[in-house]
Amino acid sequence: MKLNARRYIDQVDDLLWTGRLQGNAIWDLYQLVHAYLGVKVTGEALQEAIDLSDWH
Repeated sequence: MKLNARRYIDQVDDLLWTGRLQGNAIWDLYQLVHAYLGVKVTGEALQEAIDLSDWH
């Protein structure tokens, strides 16, 4: 699962940086991450996950 989570974070990072994730899409992303991880996702946790993707 670690590699899958890493790939998922990289895809989210790409969506944010390319501007393809805007407006209500942020809420959609929250719901997708929540469903994918099966845990409560806070804005801080999501930002931390995105920040971790900078470890390329």
